[in-house]
Amino acid sequence: MALTLLAANNAQTVLAAGISSSATSLAVNTGTGSLFPSPASGTSFFKLTLVDAATGLITEIVHVTARSGDVMTIERAQEGTVARAWSANDIAANMMTAGTLSYVLGNFLSRSNPFGDIKADGTVTTAKTNLGLQSFNNDGSVTTVSAPSGGVFLYVTPSGNWGVQDSAGNALPLPLAGGGTGANTLLGARTNLGVNSFGSSGSISTVSAPTSGVFFYVSNSGNWGVQDSAGNPLPLTIQGGGTGANTLVGARVNLGIAQFGTSGSVSAMSSPDSSKSVVIDNAGTWGAQTSTGTIIALSIARGGTGATDAAGARTNLGLGTAAIKNVGVGAGQIPDMSSFQVSAVTKGYEKLPSGQIRQWGTISIPAANASTDFALDTFAIPFPNGVLNCRANGAQTTTNTPCFATAEAISTTQIRLKAIAVDLTNKTITQGMAVTVAWEAIGV
Repeated sequence: MALTLLAANNAQTVLAAGISSSATSLAVNTGTGSLFPSPASGTSFFKLTLVDAATGLITEIVHVTARSGDVMTIERAQEGTVARAWSANDIAANMMTAGTLSYVLGNFLSRSNPFGDIKADGTVTTAKTNLGLQSFNNDGSVTTVSAPSGGVFLYVTPSGNWGVQDSAGNALPLPLAGGGTGANTLLGARTNLGVNSFGSSGSISTVSAPTSGVFFYVSNSGNWGVQDSAGNPLPLTIQGGGTGANTLVGARVNLGIAQFGTSGSVSAMSSPDSSKSVVIDNAGTWGAQTSTGTIIALSIARGGTGATDAAGARTNLGLGTAAIKNVGVGAGQIPDMSSFQVSAVTKGYEKLPSGQIRQWGTISIPAANASTDFALDTFAIPFPNGVLNCRANGAQTTTNTPCFATAEAISTTQIRLKAIAVDLTNKTITQGMAVTVAWEAIGV
């Protein structure tokens, strides 16, 4: 009797120790033997493929005829492979092999009578009966599954028609309790489902009231609403979130916004007696006016000017002639703070709106003892046009030897200074003494 071939899904491990080419048993890693089938000696076996871990290219197929825990009894060199020596950690796996496929083909699929194991006479009818499949039939044009009594059939055709029918071919609708409509017609289905108030005809769908006298409708063009059986539109009431009217004027009256309106390019909100209104047009012009179009100026008390022209607005706001002056340094202009530039440092300057520039500085120089003894200092900034006036004086006021100084602009960028020191005790001029001179220059 042929041995039964066993198999296990994804059974793979590695050798726990190496084996020789003549070994008849092998051991796999501890605890992994349970991944593989348990063949009974003389009755069953399974195939094991050994693969070298180093390259994955060398293989040997063996038959495992018995397994005890992680130790397997093997028959070597199966399916034309060569018995080899194998090392610890080489791969051992229950793989599909050519021999496995040959076993299946030879033991099952190559039979001339594949139903031989379940029937005696070899007919399909007997096989179906033995398998409990006698209710399933296919005559080429339709497949059916019959009820046990054979009087009712579930059917499906190649064209996609399917359902349940009796032996006379009458369609049997799926009842509501089974998830169907319990009807063979559209009207019957809608009635059974409680949706007979819903309908669609051509270009319009409707939902009717229980008495069918009033309909909610929507058309393919997007028109929708509620109408009566004669087709008269029924406006949505204010309580229902509508306007209660079919016209623009009626809607505005019902909503209490009759004083609001748009005509052409102008929108307006009028007073209750319609004598005055606030308007805005598409150009952005807006304001208040009388019914005759006379502009009503916004009062000062409301944040306006109370006037409709600039002169009246200035008068109402108490603005003098300064309100119409431009900022600048020309005639009739008012300078702003940017026209008053100041560099407030030891050697600094200030600029006035008129263009006048005043510069100042201090310098330490030796007191003169000859006409050629003088010192030069540089202005903080050049005078654009020239120097109008210069002056200098000694900076010491508490010393017994004060100095006296003179100044002269020699260019628009430099000033020349000369100083003498007087000893008040001896009433003599002290020559060469270092003195501090403060100077000032004015120009444009």
